[in-house]
Amino acid sequence: MQKRSPEADRPAVSVVIPCFNAERWIAETISSALSQSVPPAEIVIVDDGSTDGTARIAAGFAQTHPDLVRVISQSNKGAPAARSAGLESTCSPYISFVDADDRLLPEALAIFCQAFVKGADIAYGRAYWIDEHGRRLGPREQDPDPSGDAFVSLFEQHPTTTSVAFSRAAISACPWDISLPCAQEFDVLVRCAIQGFRFAFEPEYVAEIRDHPSPHRITNSASAIFSKVACQNILKYRKTLIESGTMTPIRSSALHFALLSHSITLARQGHTALAREVFRNVDRLSVLRARKFRLMIDEFTALIGGPVLSDKVSKLRHAVSSSKG
Repeated sequence: MQKRSPEADRPAVSVVIPCFNAERWIAETISSALSQSVPPAEIVIVDDGSTDGTARIAAGFAQTHPDLVRVISQSNKGAPAARSAGLESTCSPYISFVDADDRLLPEALAIFCQAFVKGADIAYGRAYWIDEHGRRLGPREQDPDPSGDAFVSLFEQHPTTTSVAFSRAAISACPWDISLPCAQEFDVLVRCAIQGFRFAFEPEYVAEIRDHPSPHRITNSASAIFSKVACQNILKYRKTLIESGTMTPIRSSALHFALLSHSITLARQGHTALAREVFRNVDRLSVLRARKFRLMIDEFTALIGGPVLSDKVSKLRHAVSSSKG
């Protein structure tokens, strides 16, 4: 019997790169996908109506790597629509969506494949922040919550798009919402978690996420827009969890702490009426049980009272929890 090579058993992963006016970074992004230790099955670049040199640069890579790189051009419809167009043109069972200003690290696809072989539907790893010049700024916090609940982990700190890969089944069941102006990857991931798709975190670095002051990035210039969208979606998630009977105390705590945080952001941005409306939906008892709230209290106590008082408060809380248990 002929032996199968390791490559024959390795999942095939397509890379989709949506781009709009990204001429400054797109070559680095495409090169990072081409430099993988486990080559992608294909690289699909979706030019979303760029008016700079992005399309020309992408076409150059397609000419140099005709068997691997393809370019799709469309009028400007936004990143979710570009990702969806790229997905529709791929053929692999797994897909990595890479933002046009980010970079995959060389072992990224190999690390994703490790998780997929073990049965994951969504695989993700760690990521570094880099500046506009590509210099590393430090790690991005996105390790999962110790509860093991993917829904809760996403509300603690969700992984960014480039550090995640999806099975076709998961992203087809929870497609990109083209109506959202921001927070699209968070929305996709949360819906995947609600539907019970399997998440796997690999504690290795897979991506570099560029932090830069581009006018095209909504989160750079209008955090109030992000909070408005997030609150609308969170209330939808709550409704779905309640109706499906999958709301748990720990999920409720994570969800309501997020609502409280966004209501504060809205108030700071001057959207007082909307902040009050959101705050009315907050369950205060659920917030008090949230892990992020407890961590915030610990940090505040340490800041004000020093490590001795912080340790006493922590021990008291654990004693109360043990007595209730």
